[in-house]
Amino acid sequence: MRQYTPNKFIPPRESSKFARVCPACHSNIWLLALLLCTSLCTSVESAPQLLKNPGFEQGISDWRHNGFNMEAEFNHVHSGLSSVKCTGRSKSYQGPSQQIHVTPGGRYAFQAYIQLIDSVDNKLYETAVVKIRFTWKNDGSRTYFATAECSLLRTLLFLIDSTVKLYCMLRVSAQRFDIGSNFDRKDLMIQLDLSKHQFGFGPLVRPENVIDLDFTQYQNIVYHMFNWATIGDYKWRYNRGNRTHPDYSAAVKAIDELIKHGLKVRGHCMFWAVDGHSPDYVDSLSGAELKAEVEKHIRYMTSITKGKLAQWDVNNELVHGNYFERKTNDPNFTKYMFQSGHAQDPVPKLCLNEYNVVASGEATLTYLAQIQDFKSANVWLGAVGVQSHLPDFTEPDTTLMKVCTGLAFQTSTHV
Repeated sequence: MRQYTPNKFIPPRESSKFARVCPACHSNIWLLALLLCTSLCTSVESAPQLLKNPGFEQGISDWRHNGFNMEAEFNHVHSGLSSVKCTGRSKSYQGPSQQIHVTPGGRYAFQAYIQLIDSVDNKLYETAVVKIRFTWKNDGSRTYFATAECSLLRTLLFLIDSTVKLYCMLRVSAQRFDIGSNFDRKDLMIQLDLSKHQFGFGPLVRPENVIDLDFTQYQNIVYHMFNWATIGDYKWRYNRGNRTHPDYSAAVKAIDELIKHGLKVRGHCMFWAVDGHSPDYVDSLSGAELKAEVEKHIRYMTSITKGKLAQWDVNNELVHGNYFERKTNDPNFTKYMFQSGHAQDPVPKLCLNEYNVVASGEATLTYLAQIQDFKSANVWLGAVGVQSHLPDFTEPDTTLMKVCTGLAFQTSTHV
């Protein structure tokens, strides 16, 4: 955790804080390393450490553990010589905790390396959560909220993190000029005209708004103001036909119109990793049947969009969901989607896309780790999307834009 001063993150009346790391089930865990520090920047290691005994090199000293067992562990470590083993947990909120004092308006980052020992119901994935407890100065009341959430694959090591908010900012350069002394400023009017785009910029559009003549004014604004657009009606569940005869014709017509007017188009999205966003019949398929259905859907979607799309969101919100991995019992299934999609149409850049990366710091470093994993796997990851669901009346914060992925970086969904 690192600290910045430009925007307020820590509530001004807060005096102390407990940081908890706890899987949201009753699983046993190894907690291998923790990092809590101030002054968020591109290198977490360079910031001051706020936790005592963060790597558990002094066993469990300085750590609280109420209602479960916690002991030093020497066979499973991330670095150094020791970790802690947490067993006997009966509540989802039970986890190691430590009190720290924070500064109003500060910026903090939290990281923890966690490995699951077992699962209550033998599920492939479990969920780990970083919870913060604030104690208020004025009345001593306490407030809990989750700052990070991560799906953990059983027996493998995962990094869970919590960081500050991240936003993107658009800037307009203005030129000073002399209007002379014969004019009153209140009689002057300044008009700004967009002459060219320095980067990709565009909205999420509905197909009807692009192809229906009743929306001519809307279309004129889109064609004048933007050089990119996202079509959000490619979601599997948005099929206007049926399983055997799918229909995405309206979305395809919208692409053709946008391209005709010089815009590049991003397709959103071929699959969605969060439960409840696939067709109902998919839930009843076996793992093998689902793999065949996914391959069939990839072939169909790439056939109707071939030569049209500049980018594809392949499996949306993979940090927050793992529907296809659980159904197929294959933790690398989304990587297969990328490989298959590229084989069918090698032209569009294939994208990961995620939320709570710019609107909050909940998923920032987890998403970065996922991006780096996909890059290392060489599965044709070509760009990354950050959903810009930003809070109203909040000044954009470019703090974490300095984190380099080496890929095209675009805000998406609602630009």
